[in-house]
Amino acid sequence: MNAKHGKTTRTRRAGVPPALSNGAPPRDFDDGRLEIRAADRVVLTDGRHLQLTPSQLGLLVELLRYAGQARSREQLMRSVWGPDADAGPRAVDVAIARLRAQLRRRIPGVAYIHTDFRSGYRFEREPAR
Repeated sequence: MNAKHGKTTRTRRAGVPPALSNGAPPRDFDDGRLEIRAADRVVLTDGRHLQLTPSQLGLLVELLRYAGQARSREQLMRSVWGPDADAGPRAVDVAIARLRAQLRRRIPGVAYIHTDFRSGYRFEREPAR
């Protein structure tokens, strides 16, 4: 409660994307190669820690939360950077590209993040093309 204005305000820890601090509890995932422990903010590939930026982690958690469903750039931007973000219009695309590259380097032959034309991005484990 903000004593000065008598309003309840929501705060979040610095560097923690809204996808990790708001809404439904994040889901975990483990297919034997990729393990995501969202609440702990831990991602492992073949048992080795994968270092992600807060934005990359937020995107991965948000996509996992809606696994199998496409999420638009706008939905991802709001969920990961927040409704008042001043990130550029391509921030989601750049972060997704970097995240895909890291996963592809560590787990070749498997794709986890897919582009659905005109819909957005979705999380689903499939063989890489």
